[in-house]
Amino acid sequence: HTYAFLDLSYGAVNEHQLAIGESTCSAVTVGLPNNVPGGQAMFWVGELSHVAMERCQTSRCAVQLMGELAEKHGFYGAGEREGGGETLTVADPKEAWVFHVLAGADDEGGNAIWVAKRLPDNQMTVVSNMFTIRDVDLTDTQGQQFLYSDSMVSIALEKGWWKESDGAFDFTRIYSYGEYYAQG
Repeated sequence: HTYAFLDLSYGAVNEHQLAIGESTCSAVTVGLPNNVPGGQAMFWVGELSHVAMERCQTSRCAVQLMGELAEKHGFYGAGEREGGGETLTVADPKEAWVFHVLAGADDEGGNAIWVAKRLPDNQMTVVSNMFTIRDVDLTDTQGQQFLYSDSMVSIALEKGWWKESDGAFDFTRIYSYGEYYAQG
């Protein structure tokens, strides 16, 4: 059984009041779809949101499912750094998350890097075409406030984009290519 949902290019809301909003972001990696030469990625953000709408009743489920699918089968954005990443705000009647995703270490998109942050009940967020998650609590192993891909830290270390002596793991500083269409 799959759940009914309203589709606006991206999954918008399903029968369980799971809702998703989208904002394209710049990213330091670019994934390519598996239907172009050299491309390995199966999912773009619209497809990820559709699967989440069909299969999840909660925002946590949606974030975890989209992250796992992108990581296992690859993620691609707009084909260039200006649009290589995506942010989804994912909410249900009980909680809301901000979810960032971009292609993994290789620009072919055979995997993905992602992070999600739960919004406290008394807060809201604005996402204007730029990653917004800053300091990720890497000690939150139970996923109370943060969920993220296994590769998020390892790729940053491998590429030299972050080292533990830098202190906080600032996702936006590490993985954003800057403000969308502001690179000139």
